[in-house]
Amino acid sequence: MSKVEILVGTSVGCTDTSAPYSCSYNTRNLSSGARVLTARAYDAAGNITLSSAVNVVFDNDLAAPTSSITSPSAGAILKGTVLVEATANDDRGTVSKVELYLGSTLLGTVTTAPYSFSWDTTTRANGSYLLKTRAYDPTGNYANSANVSVTVSN
Repeated sequence: MSKVEILVGTSVGCTDTSAPYSCSYNTRNLSSGARVLTARAYDAAGNITLSSAVNVVFDNDLAAPTSSITSPSAGAILKGTVLVEATANDDRGTVSKVELYLGSTLLGTVTTAPYSFSWDTTTRANGSYLLKTRAYDPTGNYANSANVSVTVSN
């Protein structure tokens, strides 16, 4: 054989020119739903053979999880080591991790609920700071929470 094409419906999804014939196809570029896959093989003489159809369902997770900081509240004055608590949810039920940021600086990562972080504010100068969380799902979708403005006063 000179090549094998994998067809998604009537469109060529990918092509391989060496045995064993295989390829990777990113389904995230298509909407979720039922599809038909076939393989079209070409030999050196130009003969073409089409395989039997295989029915599949693309089930793409394109929705990012949500998160929010539940403590401390906006406007809180913090001193010493404080517990930052957050919630996170995903439409498919699984959050793989939640990160805590001080501005753009990563302070910590938690992989299981409850999502809480100990923050030693004595490592920061007195002043106003923005905290946020970033939640991830198993497919890599992520989203940031709203910023929570706090004041460090040690």
